[in-house]
Amino acid sequence: MKKRLLGILIISTMAMALTSCSSIFSGDNGNEADEDKDDRKYTDDEKEADDPTDTPTDTVKAPAAGSDDWLYYYGRRCFVIDDDGNEIASYDIEKLSETLSEKNGQNYNSFECYGDGILFFAATTYSDNGANTTFYGMDPVTEEYTEIYKTDPDWHMERLDYYNGKLYIDIANSGSYDEKVFEKSKDSLLFNEVTGKYADLFDKDFAEFGIQGASLLTDGCYEKRYCSYTRALDNAGFLLGNNDSGIEMITPDGNIKNLDTIDQSALIEAYDEDYIICGEYDDDYINYSLSVYDVKADKMIRPDPGDDIYRFITYLDGRVYYSVCDNTEYGHPVINVYYYDCKNDKTTLFFTQEPVPGTQIPSVADCFRIIDGKAYFMKVVDKSINWVSADPDTCEIKDTGIVVDEIHTFEFGRIEYASDTKFCPGCGIPVEKYYIEKFILDDSFKNADAVNGRLDELFESEVAYHDTDPVIEDDICEYHQEYPEQYCETDDVYISDVGLIGKDYLYVDFGGYWYGGGAHGYPDRSQVLFDLKTGKQVTFADLYGGTQEDYKKLVAEKTLEDYNSYDETDTPYFPSDEESLYEKAYEEADMNKENFEFTEDGVYLYYFPYDMGPYASGFIEVLLTYDELGFSLE
Repeated sequence: MKKRLLGILIISTMAMALTSCSSIFSGDNGNEADEDKDDRKYTDDEKEADDPTDTPTDTVKAPAAGSDDWLYYYGRRCFVIDDDGNEIASYDIEKLSETLSEKNGQNYNSFECYGDGILFFAATTYSDNGANTTFYGMDPVTEEYTEIYKTDPDWHMERLDYYNGKLYIDIANSGSYDEKVFEKSKDSLLFNEVTGKYADLFDKDFAEFGIQGASLLTDGCYEKRYCSYTRALDNAGFLLGNNDSGIEMITPDGNIKNLDTIDQSALIEAYDEDYIICGEYDDDYINYSLSVYDVKADKMIRPDPGDDIYRFITYLDGRVYYSVCDNTEYGHPVINVYYYDCKNDKTTLFFTQEPVPGTQIPSVADCFRIIDGKAYFMKVVDKSINWVSADPDTCEIKDTGIVVDEIHTFEFGRIEYASDTKFCPGCGIPVEKYYIEKFILDDSFKNADAVNGRLDELFESEVAYHDTDPVIEDDICEYHQEYPEQYCETDDVYISDVGLIGKDYLYVDFGGYWYGGGAHGYPDRSQVLFDLKTGKQVTFADLYGGTQEDYKKLVAEKTLEDYNSYDETDTPYFPSDEESLYEKAYEEADMNKENFEFTEDGVYLYYFPYDMGPYASGFIEVLLTYDELGFSLE
């Protein structure tokens, strides 16, 4: 199920004295948008089997024992690298997760971490007795797996960490904490439980302590969730907690010390033996700032900078990495990544990430990791999204050559965009913003002028819809000022994919997200299909030879078939009986609607959120094969 939700990070530029570094790259980085990229492939008989738009295949070479440096971003490939950043092996996590599900019977296996040639997954099941999480180790080369540990009901995973040749599983339950430690057998995939270094510490009652610190020693890890209690205690010498007494420190011998200098409302972002990085939102929960606590001196060494908004990325070896976003042009954010040197009280501009329209690249903050003193993050390089490395001392950025995704769109043309922000004439607060992309087919393709003419019409129509003065109600400026985000309508339309079906049919996929107030906005998607022999747009109704009644029956039958393919615990549909669902699908079906996407396998009919399922389900897709439809695009 595809979910295209455009996340725009709106951050104002921070004013401070800076030391800048230079970069060997400029202006071709991706958007600060956390986006699941549609990995559907297109066919082209005129291209060779090694089509550059194909997703990279698995490298099945087994990494040497001790290779535990890896690069990963949710939903993508896991790359194992050596000390120089060269790829040793890569694994398709989605594919291996599905393989594991076929073997262990779990509906979904979540990839957690990698170590010494083993991928570690977790799967949670729910019953009347509570929730249980089971942990698995998988050899990605042989696809053998083993069950390592299963939690008791209502004990949940805090984090899973492969550290110094052992697997650490940190779990918690209503103020109780524990750490399970496992060591792999030398001659098999079995893992044996061993006594942890700090086992005695977790025999104590920490219900009033509220441990929150182990996951916050980042050690260059993603999302701060791969750092075990043991790693934190080894590297920092303490854990942190927060309770009614404020922020407290607990040492391996069980002693607890209150840190009065740190405000109890502070968010602990990261720490080590020298510094604790604290974050704090303002009263409106909009502006965010960072400060640094010197552990040995027991004082704040960097005052809160005020109302500047920026995003914490990570912390390691006395350097705080964070991003500041210049979103002067809506939907086209320029991300500046800095690091603050705690020891020298110095801020350095590390690099600038410029957006590239048409590339839904993950936020640099979400895919940033430090390994052996070098920073790694994703970046657009020519026609692909690659992992690159950057030296914090010289700020030099180098392409590792590790390809995460090929960008299909750039094989066919380029992308332009329009962006605008409208303000309330009474109070000057932004009340409407839009960002709209337009694909332009390269002239080397047949009938490119006709195709581009139609795409331009669609683009101009979308822009014209927004190029009218917003209607402002009387006496509403008070609400604009108090709730600026809720009273600002935003509309984002972007190119999510471009490709060929057969030799002559070009598809252009659009994604989008609209927000008009309330708890959340609404995702959008659409597709236009062109016959390159004529340059004209073709619709489903143009190609389908059956009657409206034929179509309605087919859709109802296929939707019911899809509904029955799920069990009650993982269905994306609203609760329903078969007869009611069939009738609902029959009523919704209309061959003249535009909720279709053509692919090489058939046509996907998709239901918008709330049509057949809750918002959280996203788009529900039902495949109609060409044999069932009675036509083909080959």
